[in-house]
Amino acid sequence: MSRQPTKKISEAEKRIGEVIRARSLSLDLSGLGMTQLPSSLSQLNQLQRLHLDHNKLTGLPEWLGQLSQIRWLDLSSNQLTMLPDSLGQLTQLQELNLSFNRLLTVPDWLSRFTQLQTLVLGDHQLTSLPDWLGQITWLRELWLIDSQLTMLPDWLRQLTRLQTLWLLGNQLTTLPDWLGQLTQLQTLVLSDNQLTMLPDSLGQLTQLRDLDLSDNQLTMLPNKLSQLIQLQVLSLRGNHLTTLPDWLGQLTQLQRLVLSDNQLTALPDWLAQLIQLRSLDLSDNQLTTLPDWLGQLTQLQTLYLGGNQLTVLPDTLQQIQSLDELFLHKNPALRFPRNILGPEIQAVRRGKRASSPKAILDYYFGQKQAGRPLNEMKLLLVGRGGSGKTSLARALQGLAFSQRLKDTKGVRITPWTLRSGKDRIKVHTWDFAGQIITHAAHQFFFTQQSLYILVLTGRENSERTDAEYWLRLIKAFGTDRASGETSPVIIALNKSKNHPCHVDRNALREKYPFIVDFIDTDCKAGTGISALKQTMKKTAKRLPAVRLSFPSAWWAIKEALEKKDRDHLSYSDYRALCARLGEPSESKQDSLAIVLHALGVALNYADDVRLRDTTILNPHWVTNGIYTLLRDATRADGSGELHLKDVQRVLPKETPAMQRYMVELMRRFELAFPLNEAGDRWLVAQRLAEQQPNLCTEWQGSNVTHLRYHYTTLPEGLVPRFITRTYPLSEGQPRWVNGVILEEDGCRALIRADQAERLVTVAVRGEPAERRRLLGLIRADFQRIHSDIEGLSPKEEIELADKPGTFVDLHVLQLDEQNKQSSSAATSGGTISVDPSTELNRVSTPAARDPHQWKAKLFISYSSKDAKQHDELLQRLKPLLSEGLVTTWSDRCLVVGQEWDKIIRRELKEADVIILLVSAALEASNYIQDVEVDCAVERAESKEAVLASIVLEKCQWKHSRLAKYQVLPPKGASVRDTKPQRNAWHAVAEELRAVLETLRDSKPSAKVIERLF
Repeated sequence: MSRQPTKKISEAEKRIGEVIRARSLSLDLSGLGMTQLPSSLSQLNQLQRLHLDHNKLTGLPEWLGQLSQIRWLDLSSNQLTMLPDSLGQLTQLQELNLSFNRLLTVPDWLSRFTQLQTLVLGDHQLTSLPDWLGQITWLRELWLIDSQLTMLPDWLRQLTRLQTLWLLGNQLTTLPDWLGQLTQLQTLVLSDNQLTMLPDSLGQLTQLRDLDLSDNQLTMLPNKLSQLIQLQVLSLRGNHLTTLPDWLGQLTQLQRLVLSDNQLTALPDWLAQLIQLRSLDLSDNQLTTLPDWLGQLTQLQTLYLGGNQLTVLPDTLQQIQSLDELFLHKNPALRFPRNILGPEIQAVRRGKRASSPKAILDYYFGQKQAGRPLNEMKLLLVGRGGSGKTSLARALQGLAFSQRLKDTKGVRITPWTLRSGKDRIKVHTWDFAGQIITHAAHQFFFTQQSLYILVLTGRENSERTDAEYWLRLIKAFGTDRASGETSPVIIALNKSKNHPCHVDRNALREKYPFIVDFIDTDCKAGTGISALKQTMKKTAKRLPAVRLSFPSAWWAIKEALEKKDRDHLSYSDYRALCARLGEPSESKQDSLAIVLHALGVALNYADDVRLRDTTILNPHWVTNGIYTLLRDATRADGSGELHLKDVQRVLPKETPAMQRYMVELMRRFELAFPLNEAGDRWLVAQRLAEQQPNLCTEWQGSNVTHLRYHYTTLPEGLVPRFITRTYPLSEGQPRWVNGVILEEDGCRALIRADQAERLVTVAVRGEPAERRRLLGLIRADFQRIHSDIEGLSPKEEIELADKPGTFVDLHVLQLDEQNKQSSSAATSGGTISVDPSTELNRVSTPAARDPHQWKAKLFISYSSKDAKQHDELLQRLKPLLSEGLVTTWSDRCLVVGQEWDKIIRRELKEADVIILLVSAALEASNYIQDVEVDCAVERAESKEAVLASIVLEKCQWKHSRLAKYQVLPPKGASVRDTKPQRNAWHAVAEELRAVLETLRDSKPSAKVIERLF
């Protein structure tokens, strides 16, 4: 036997041992790639739930039938061709999943399982289903998915107790009339078939709550469906509907209606009767206008309108106070700036924060008020140090050339006026330093929908490599993901008189189509400046900010802010100023703050609890402070340490509060992280030693998994940013500017960057399960970093387990697994076949890759004074996120313009698990006690959610109402009193894992897969 199967059996036996010790009734052996079951499994005769899915089982042992207490058995996604008769002894079975195997027939002993409630079948090999399945009349749920059915078997009509019937992914063209006899049905899923019409008899299913008809070929709906008055969810996505029937307005219990991807050009007035709607999806149709009655749907929480041809929005949309998500992307005539609309729905579902609907609508309707064009733009000058950026910026402003200019230390921000015909465009020029140490911070001030001037010079014969480097950076940080458009770039070939630049202009234009032009300039001689200005004028007309119509009140506020002689003011003072100058609406004040932030006029980081209360009136104050701390305050010994006394030394004029604010900005930009509880020492990863330490040979061998990321652009500071995000796991381990070693649960990982090759490599060693968890954490952090940089998009590859040096694309593996086909890899010996699931199971669980897997919603309540512990908890939760067990929410997820109290209350009510980080600060917070703790206790008392407290320090929790609920770490030992603290956090993570696995296992199979509509 090869070593690999032996390892998989060992991992299975390890899990079995854990179940024996814990006396658990549930065992998960999914995704191990096993070809056979370990004999030790036969000892678990009390087992009730058994997951064997996503392995390579071709047969099952006879002794499996002796586990007679099993109630839930998942055998899906294996290679089984038949099942042993001994399984007929499992007469206690309530739920059985046999989908995606190679079964040629269904065993007849199933007809004796009188406890069976749920049966899942789905396999291309099952060309026919036996008639005796109709004898299992006690079934409540039946899944016949991806089974190539062209018609429904007649025996289905006998299953009159069915409440749930899934028929998605077949080839049904018609439905029989007798389907209407299954009158107990509450859920009917017919998506992804080839239906062109529906029988009237469906109207007899008057108990239906959920009906999914998506991805068929329907052009009309029968009138009899008007009898489905109990419907709460109806999906008609992906059909050929051009109009909607009048009777749809009679389904007044509807809470979710999906009409996306049809051919609708208008909405009928009777839809206004659906006043219970919580979610309405009208995306990807052909709508040009929206009716005024849309504002009557006052219960709406999500409204999807992207991908239409809307030219105007009705004023009544502002009446929907309950709206939490509004998507208006890909409606070009509405002319929304990308930063106002925020991320698209796909990005939001991956964890991005949706823009506030109020901010979107207030911005839109604010533009309709009487006003004048903004005529302002942001200009960013970038390039190598010494290329003449500052001289060029001065020349554009009409200032004389000077040989004595000092090097820019960070960013020099200068406003000036560009005259274009009758228009005067105010240009906010950001002149960036060229030194390498500053590049990591540059990226946080690079913006989309701005104008860039890339300054090159032939003085050092580096213009070719400089051009590629900066153009890739601009593409990464200046690209709008929704449209794919990159901010325009003018390339100034500077100092051209004495040092002409030699670049392949046509090749660069082909590779980077966002290049507007190449202009030869020489500031000393004064040549090329006029041509550069003319090109700027033509380009500026295409920038959204230049065309924005600003209401008079907004003009007054902006001008007042620009006249302020202070560097910053509180957000409450900003609101008072807005109200005094004619803008009393707080949501419109927030919208204005977004616009001013994008222009660089006044900065506000309202999505960060540590920063949201301050508005920065002088952006140079921020940039100068951060670059000064990066350059002058951190120690030059390679330790990367930043001490509070150093902050006080380099920022002597600032108050202690604002000195700390500046450091918190660095934390927000992931440039620094705290080294101690006192909060007076931080580590700035960008200032770590450049020299890699000597590494041993532990990073080779069969117990090491290798990943790598290929980048077209590898920005300076990417690995330091990763180090900052994962700092709890590198405590006491080697760190250097381009690499780090992490340690967790006896597992170690080496992450390092090769700037020349534009490559980041990851090597993780340890036991398979722990290795996979650490890999999941690492991948989650890299995915978050990549998602924050719009144009980065690296290729992620994994080294094959049995082919050292051979890497395959993880994205391709995932697509092949979804399409149920094998992958391939090129080797020196030719192309080989690769099983995608086997390789993917090394980095993630099958559940984590299943977009429909049920995940617990976890709410974190904490005091802002315990932000470091909040970060530590999130770090420990990342493996659980990567395994598909949980999603998390805390007030860090709030975005600019959101009504934070309403959002917090909603998230509390939707959470499955509520975690309180208990400390004296939390106990002293009136809001947390009166809102968050009250709601948590109420939901725990009613068994609607699990409540657990993580005790951070000695406080009064034992005498509070929280004492009766679960406390972590076990026995209430405080985290801060445990040495080292990582042991306490490890115990917390293990306890939370057990809670989440129990929650997952308690869900019926029909709930494990979320609604596809």
